[in-house]
Amino acid sequence: MTSKANPGRGINHNRARALLRILASGLILAGSSRTFAGDSWHFDFSSGRPVKFSWITDNGQNYDLFSSDDLKSWSHVEGFPKTGTGAFMEYPFTPAAKGFFRIRPTAAPEAEFVYIPAGEYEMGDANAAGLDDERPVHRVSLNSFYAGRFEVTKALWDEVREWGLSRGYSDLPAGCLDANQTEYSRGPGHPVFGITWSDAVKWCNARSERDGLVPCYYQDPGRTVIHRTGQVNLSASMVNWKAGGYRLPTEAEWEMAARGGAGGTVYSWGNSISYANANYTGHPVHEGGTAPVESFAPNGYGLFNVNGNVAEFCWDQYLDSVYGQTNSLPPVLDPSGPSATAAGDRIFRGGSWSGTDWVCRTAARSSYHIAYQDFSLGLRLVRGAADERFVKIDNGQPSIPLPFPNPAVPAFDFTMGRTSGDVIADAPPVTVKVRFYHLGQYEVTKGLWDRVRAWALTRGYTDLAAGGGQGARHPVHSVSWYDTVKWCNARSEQDGLTPCYRVAGNIYRSGAGDAVTCDWNVTGYRLPSEAEWEAAARGGETGRRFPWGDTITHSHANYASNDFYSYDISPTRGFHPDYRDGGPPYTAPAGSFAPNAFGLYDMSGNVWERCWDWYQSNYYSSGVTDPRGPAAGSLRVSRGGGWSYYADLCRAAHRDRNPPADAPNGHGFRLARSIGTPP
Repeated sequence: MTSKANPGRGINHNRARALLRILASGLILAGSSRTFAGDSWHFDFSSGRPVKFSWITDNGQNYDLFSSDDLKSWSHVEGFPKTGTGAFMEYPFTPAAKGFFRIRPTAAPEAEFVYIPAGEYEMGDANAAGLDDERPVHRVSLNSFYAGRFEVTKALWDEVREWGLSRGYSDLPAGCLDANQTEYSRGPGHPVFGITWSDAVKWCNARSERDGLVPCYYQDPGRTVIHRTGQVNLSASMVNWKAGGYRLPTEAEWEMAARGGAGGTVYSWGNSISYANANYTGHPVHEGGTAPVESFAPNGYGLFNVNGNVAEFCWDQYLDSVYGQTNSLPPVLDPSGPSATAAGDRIFRGGSWSGTDWVCRTAARSSYHIAYQDFSLGLRLVRGAADERFVKIDNGQPSIPLPFPNPAVPAFDFTMGRTSGDVIADAPPVTVKVRFYHLGQYEVTKGLWDRVRAWALTRGYTDLAAGGGQGARHPVHSVSWYDTVKWCNARSEQDGLTPCYRVAGNIYRSGAGDAVTCDWNVTGYRLPSEAEWEAAARGGETGRRFPWGDTITHSHANYASNDFYSYDISPTRGFHPDYRDGGPPYTAPAGSFAPNAFGLYDMSGNVWERCWDWYQSNYYSSGVTDPRGPAAGSLRVSRGGGWSYYADLCRAAHRDRNPPADAPNGHGFRLARSIGTPP
């Protein structure tokens, strides 16, 4: 091993990564992870001990490997980073090796990028303050993405430009030029400006290549020639939208990120503006130029200067009537603007230091030709992100997702049931075995529910409930157990996976079917079994009431606190003070609290999570592999507690049950997936 490094610096814990712990006696896999590369890795063994691990790579993607003895101080492993070729990459180690290893594809730095969750929002001018091209207000549906916390600085532009000039990016300008081509940047921490749209997309590619990421922009529809020089009015077919590289936001992505989770306001913070909010024309401190990129308070997503400072390029070509063309139900998913326009002008948004308060409105739209250069135009980066994350529960720990079908690996044991001396009559402590599976990091949100439901209603899923939700990022509620399993099937079909649930041999799409069966060997979406749910909720901990320990407060979870239980030590009582405004249900956005050791959010509180199992009070017994409940019953199990329930019901061992047709506003669900045919 060589030089010390900190691979965690700036890494968002939700980004793609993998952590492996190697012990002399065997192998334990640990650490929050997300699918990367080809979803495939394996270990080579000698005398029953691992001696080498290998993982499939994406061609052109860089992979770093780090080692630690204590999960605190990390070192680069000698010979890394390496560039993937599409084949396996490997690292051999001695059977006696001890410590932790982390595989890290280049990830979006936490300090620089903000995760924008998937969802829907109302796009356009809801205040009749703008022009006709900002209306009609229409609903837009977006997959998740990462948005730059700051506008690209002059320092970062220069750093990437210097790298790119000798690597085929021969015409990247210095930026910050006036009409006489004289540089007049106010400093390295200010946004770059004086660049064209064409310069911006080439620079995005240069930074992607420098950071070992697959570039997004190409000069041909077949995406074989990376766009490095010249001025090309790119079409959508020349963009690899699934690449991990940097790119400009679409207009819809820009506005969603700029609104910061708040809908309908004129600016990201409200309906009025002052010089305390933004840098726009006449600013007494920044008059005549830009402000540093960290100036002014960030919006609700943590993004700085989305209103004012420099106007920000977007991908889309401008068309004044495009909003009317995308005003549809179900809402358009991931719109990227018109395919082509006569002028070919590109959108920029947000207003600038030289613009009035009116052009700084969040809904305001402007455009210029791809070769236009101006002292008020800059850029903000985005990167794609998976719409949803799944953690693979492996040997009682999370790990890199395995390929499908599952290789021959053993099940793992865990203790299920009451702990800490508590009395729960129907949950005695027992030891059970659970095979490996994937579990969603978040409760299913209302935004995701709506997108799948809209797809499904015209494809045989005729009675899927609309459900409820306090917002697109909040968990869906008021859906029955029947609704949730039908929705799982719908999403499986939408994603090209084999559905799990059938009635009389047919895919379960409608009705209330107590005779529904589950095929646990296919890889479609499903509810977890009760045992799978508890194994994941405990996060590898044993003997604890909650995923994090034996006491609970409002800093841990969204629940109703009181002084009935000694382990409820919250200084605030009643409903959670952060979420009890307005009417019930008082849910929190998914992922509002710290995850457990497996990277799973809201395993206690927020909404009850439905499980597959029929309820039976004396069902628990030791020595069972993959228990899935009794064959029949009248009530289905739910776990985890909710926003209106006391601390005792939020314990990891507590079991709740409801008739499968009930749809209370405190119940939601989390997705699971089988890895494949068990060994």
